[in-house]
Amino acid sequence: VDTKEAVVIINKDGTFDKEGFVKNRASLSKEMIDVQAGSIEKVLSVLTTEQRKTLATKLAM
Repeated sequence: VDTKEAVVIINKDGTFDKEGFVKNRASLSKEMIDVQAGSIEKVLSVLTTEQRKTLATKLAM
């Protein structure tokens, strides 16, 4: 896991970098999506084709 700088909401001089904040949040969202996708791949990799079909049916309910 990469070391990240803390997200600064309000700078010490009282200003707010909206663009920087949005960019940081978008990056965090992408990282979370990547982690979730990796987890799904791991789960599906141990299931048989029939088990995947059953899982898909149950999740669609």
